[in-house]
Amino acid sequence: MSEPVKTDLDGGVDLDETSHYSRVDLSDALADVEGAAWQWDDARRIALDLDLTLAEQVCIVGMGGSGIAGHILGALVAERLDVPLVVHQGYGLPGFVGPSTQVIALSHSGNTEETLDAVAQAEARGARIAAVTTGGRLGALAERNGWPVAVVPATAPPRHSLGWLLVPLLDVFGLGGQLDDAVAAQRRAVAACGRHIPRRDNPAKRLAEQLAQVDLAVVWGTQGLGAVAARRLAAQLNENAKLPAYAAALPEADHNAIVGHWLDQRAPRSALVVVRDAAGEHERVAKRVTPSLDVVDRHFAWTTELASTGEAPLARVAELLVHVDLISVYTALARGEDPTPIEAIDRLKAVLA
Repeated sequence: MSEPVKTDLDGGVDLDETSHYSRVDLSDALADVEGAAWQWDDARRIALDLDLTLAEQVCIVGMGGSGIAGHILGALVAERLDVPLVVHQGYGLPGFVGPSTQVIALSHSGNTEETLDAVAQAEARGARIAAVTTGGRLGALAERNGWPVAVVPATAPPRHSLGWLLVPLLDVFGLGGQLDDAVAAQRRAVAACGRHIPRRDNPAKRLAEQLAQVDLAVVWGTQGLGAVAARRLAAQLNENAKLPAYAAALPEADHNAIVGHWLDQRAPRSALVVVRDAAGEHERVAKRVTPSLDVVDRHFAWTTELASTGEAPLARVAELLVHVDLISVYTALARGEDPTPIEAIDRLKAVLA
């Protein structure tokens, strides 16, 4: 596996010059990431009064930075939940949704077009509905109809509000007992890779500087929590760093994505990051990682791995999520991109309004 080599950056902020961060990160998005442990800890005071006992299926609906909470839950409970859980991202709903289905709508703004359409479909079909939101139309619908709702603060953009969106759901799915370990893991991650840790001792900064040099970041995650964290890293690189990135999961990537990167011709402006959750990996997936990388390594400028530590599943993914969020914001700084604006999304919403 090839490793990143330090190169001079053509612009952006020297990541060891923390006093310069504010010239690029105008709203201090990095503080939102560094405050993840506080956000998750504080979010435990917000409960979603929801009983899944009578549900025969669970359908979580949500887009973007809100919907990722559904994917995290899905990975965490995949082997322990007695009923199917489906994460739906888009208009409408799967055909199975009906009176025996618990629909959980996640929308930070409460005004997400696709999520509101799915909720309307759920209501028409007589499904049970609950919501996590800061308010908006979804909050108003929940209040008017008496649906269970967790109303959370609007203190950061959706992609930096994961604690508010996820933590109110933990007790519903029997995961609340793992929250203390998760918060502790996040604090350790920030202590190891926060802004005041210099580059030489900060793997998040070093990886970000390398990502700032490429035109495309490919992120593969191992089945389960590794795949969810990979999905998160790609999304955060897109939105925070304005860097094209896509995610795929092993072993599925071995059945398609691997073919697109096997040629001998090296693509010097692309990189591959593999996100692993070793403690939770299926043994056959773990055995696939090295040979899979051997096939594609010669195509990328460099490849590297990012792995979780710890024991409890929630703590492992919480740690990974802080690391990938830090990497994405550091990449933005190294590229000279303000992490907060999402002009492309804003323009599209204006056209579609």
